[in-house]
Amino acid sequence: MNPRSIVLKDRLFKQGKAINKNVEKRLVTLTQYELKWYHDDEVEFANNKYMGLVKLPFIYDVVKSK
Repeated sequence: MNPRSIVLKDRLFKQGKAINKNVEKRLVTLTQYELKWYHDDEVEFANNKYMGLVKLPFIYDVVKSK
């Protein structure tokens, strides 16, 4: 498997840290080694301008919840 290939690309809802705790939609991509999230915008995804990144050194299986 190519480490840069996308395993999952989907939109999720994220709750903010601020006092009002707004819930916003985010575009999320999962590869073999990292999880990135973007504003809900394909342009940012195309330019690789992500908002956050989590390194994931060990992913064994990805299962979508129902």
